[in-house]
Amino acid sequence: VPVYITQLYLLKQQYDSTLAYGQQVVEADEAGKLNTIKGYLGEAAYHQQAYDTVIRYLKARQQADSLSYSQQYKLAFSYLKESQYEPASAAFQVLPVQEDSLGQQVAYHLAEAYVQLKANAKARNLFEFASSLSFDTAIQEQAAFRYAKLSYDEGYQKTAKARLQAFIQK
Repeated sequence: VPVYITQLYLLKQQYDSTLAYGQQVVEADEAGKLNTIKGYLGEAAYHQQAYDTVIRYLKARQQADSLSYSQQYKLAFSYLKESQYEPASAAFQVLPVQEDSLGQQVAYHLAEAYVQLKANAKARNLFEFASSLSFDTAIQEQAAFRYAKLSYDEGYQKTAKARLQAFIQK
């Protein structure tokens, strides 16, 4: 029953209740499906931008069971927000970078991690990909600018100039 109560709190977007009840159940260690509850706790913490808590619970769930696509993204994003770039890049790399809205976000955030890890060539390619998709225009615009900037930094002046001029004209 505790797993369903935790899930219902999460589905009703009652994140404080999800965390309070679910943490109590996990600490008591008496319920079944504790890994599922840890997944729900990670999800609730993500909605509250408590990224360190997301990492704690989703990492624990991941060690015992696989994460859903959404949970894997939330874990990777949380690592990025906590400035843990190595685990962020590893977690994002598990996710497929496809031509859809989530693929655009994955590409952009993985590129952000690569910039911090000084893997500029990889970051540049991912920013270019994210800038080619129009699902999220804010990411598209930011990716286009960062692609142009990295192009300049890496010695691709013609590409940088063309992309910056296109950026200004938008």
